[in-house]
Amino acid sequence: MPPKNNEDRKARSRGSQSTQKNQDGGAHGRNENTSDSSKNDRIASLTCKMCLTEYYRDDDKLVECERCELWECQVCAELLDVEYEALSKGSKMHWYCHKCNEEAVSAVKTSQLIETKCKQYVGELRDEIMVHINSEIATVHDEIASVKQFTEIQKSELATVKSDVDDLVSFKNKQTEANEKIITRMTALEGHSSTNKDTSVHEEIVAVKELTEEHKSEFATFRSNVNERLQLNAEDTIKEVQDRQDRKLNVIFFNIEESNAGDLSQAKTDDMDQARAILGAMDVTVPMSNPQRLGKKDDADTRARPLRVKLSNEQDIKRVLRGGAKLKESDEYKSIYVNRDMTPLERKEWRKLLEERRIKNSEAVAAGQDANWVIRNNRVVQREPRGGK
Repeated sequence: MPPKNNEDRKARSRGSQSTQKNQDGGAHGRNENTSDSSKNDRIASLTCKMCLTEYYRDDDKLVECERCELWECQVCAELLDVEYEALSKGSKMHWYCHKCNEEAVSAVKTSQLIETKCKQYVGELRDEIMVHINSEIATVHDEIASVKQFTEIQKSELATVKSDVDDLVSFKNKQTEANEKIITRMTALEGHSSTNKDTSVHEEIVAVKELTEEHKSEFATFRSNVNERLQLNAEDTIKEVQDRQDRKLNVIFFNIEESNAGDLSQAKTDDMDQARAILGAMDVTVPMSNPQRLGKKDDADTRARPLRVKLSNEQDIKRVLRGGAKLKESDEYKSIYVNRDMTPLERKEWRKLLEERRIKNSEAVAAGQDANWVIRNNRVVQREPRGGK
C-alpha cells in the first residue's frame, strides 16, 4: 500500500495493468488469464470503490479521495490524462469522489459561514470594547474637568483669603501703632501724676487702659471672624464642587409651554414629549429622564417655568447645546433656548462674563471695530475674523 501523505494519496500510477484490462476485459474488466510472471509482480491490491476492480501493479492509474480515503480508477473517476498527471505529480489540486465532493463543498460553505459569523462577532465585540473604552475616557475627562473646577474655585477662595490676611496685617499694624502711642502717653501721664497728684490725670490713665483693652477685644473679634470665614470658604468649596457634579448631566429648557394636565405624571409625560419634539428640531436624538419644572407654580404668573431634564453623558450634553443654535431658525421654537444646569456661583460668574463681553464689544464698536468678543472656556476672548489670517 502506498504511503498516504498529502502528495501520494491523491493519485497512484498503475497504467500498464489498467491498459491490459481495457484491451482484454473492457474498461472495468479483470484479466482472468494473467500470467504467472504478472502475478509475481503483484503488490498489495487496491480496489476501485465504484467498479470493484482490484488493481495490483504500481503503474495502475487510481486516485484516492481525500475525504473518505477510498480509491477510484481513472475511468470511474472520469479524469482526463492531464488531470490525472497533475494529481500524480503532487500538485496543490484536491480531489474528492462524487459523493464526498458534495459534502466537502457543504463543509467549505459551512466553514465560510462560521468565518463570516466569527468576523461579525469579533467586529461587534470590538465595537462594544471601543464604546466601553470611550466611556471610560469620557469619565476620566469629566473627573479632570471636576479637578480643574475645584482648582479654579480654590484659586478664587485663596485670593479672598489673601485679601483677608492683608486686612488683618493692616489692622494689626494700626493697632500696634495705636498701642505704642497709648503707652507713650500713659508713661507721660503716670510721671505727671506722681508729681502733681492730679485726680483727673489718674482718671485719664484709667480711660486709656480701657481703650487699650477695647482695641485688644476688637483685634480678637476680627481674628475670630477671619478664622470662621476661612472655615466657611473650605466648606463652601466642597459643596460647590459636589453641586456641580450633581448638575453636570442636566440641561434646562426655557420658555417651553407648561402642560395643563392636572395629573403630575401626565404633565411630566407632556413635558418629555415637548422636549423630544424640540430635540427633533435640532436634529438630535438622545435619551432623557427625570423631567422637572423649576420653581413653585404661580397661577398669577403666566410665564412657563424652566424645564430641567437629565441626559446620559457629557457627549449628549454637548450635542444638545450645539443643536440649540438651530432653534433660532425654527418658527415654532425660536423663542426657546437651552442651557446647562449651573450652580448659583456659576450663574454669578456667567453674568460677570456676559457683562465683560458686553463692555468689550461696546468699546470695540465705539472705536469703529468689529464686536467680535465671545465667551469660550469661561473666558472672554476675541474671535478670529471669518477667513482670518
